[in-house]
Amino acid sequence: CKSKGIWDNTYLFIVSDHGFAPSPKKVNLGRLLVEKDFIKFNQEQKVVDWDAYAITNGGNAFLYVNESKKDTPSANADTATRLLQLFNSLASTPGSGIDRVITPDEIRERHGDPKAVFAIAASPGHAFSPSFGGSSAVYTGGSVGHHGFPEQSEAMQASLLIVGPGIEKKQIAKAHLVDIAPTVAKILGLVAPAHAGKKLLNP
Repeated sequence: CKSKGIWDNTYLFIVSDHGFAPSPKKVNLGRLLVEKDFIKFNQEQKVVDWDAYAITNGGNAFLYVNESKKDTPSANADTATRLLQLFNSLASTPGSGIDRVITPDEIRERHGDPKAVFAIAASPGHAFSPSFGGSSAVYTGGSVGHHGFPEQSEAMQASLLIVGPGIEKKQIAKAHLVDIAPTVAKILGLVAPAHAGKKLLNP
């Protein structure tokens, strides 16, 4: 922009979509579910039956029961109870990598998947993996950091830098991604449609 002579009329936004937390330790939820008999392998190391599984995203994971077994609703209820007992116990065990259980009501409040039996949050320094491998359910290795932790975590705060003519030097508190579009619309002199965000710059 400077070489083109337009820098003085240019607005630059640098935006990240999430934060990043150090997590050198991993919790292999797939292996844990195998160890606790929720997933069964044959001698060829192929899955032959399963009652529960986990979908992971860094510091959060959602737990599900096998809905294909709809003809045995009582069995599914028993599976859900056993899962909850397992992770409630792990959440109170130092070194398990499980910080807490997230209830179905909390999942709905946070617009998560309502089909999940519950969700779990990783302890500081840990992240979840769906892997069946490894010598133990908790190990050190792999990626050194992850996202996907609860939004209350300070490490999950995203980065935002805005530079341009007339923008004063200050810190913007509690900006959200949905605030970017109405802010850009204001700079361009456009009327933004109905949106959930707010303008981040002064009038």
